[in-house]
Amino acid sequence: KKGGPAVKKQKKVVDDAPAVKTFDPRLQKAVDAEAKPSAILAIWRAGRDQAPTPVELMRAVVQAFVDEDPDRLVTEVLEHVRSHLVALGSSRLAVVVLDVVARAGMVEAMTELARALRHELLIASTLQT
Repeated sequence: KKGGPAVKKQKKVVDDAPAVKTFDPRLQKAVDAEAKPSAILAIWRAGRDQAPTPVELMRAVVQAFVDEDPDRLVTEVLEHVRSHLVALGSSRLAVVVLDVVARAGMVEAMTELARALRHELLIASTLQT
């Protein structure tokens, strides 16, 4: 050994966990500002392919569909859940979505969503769903 203090090599830490993608923060801002349903849907549609919508924001998104575009609600919500099933495939999400649709009195949409969530996406039922 030559003179001088010993230098320890630092190990590189590799994080194998995949990065969690976050949804466009403009959606939260629009919801907080009580934006029009059309504005909420526009922001959601622009970001839905890049990241899963946080469950707490799905309530506002589904309500925006109820108010603005009820004919597209079932199709677009299910497509989004399918695209991000690992993040959104929970009974918590099912409760939120079905609650909004039920309160709107949209029986057919509620039935279709409940069936798809349970049988196609295999999201477990709860007492609330």
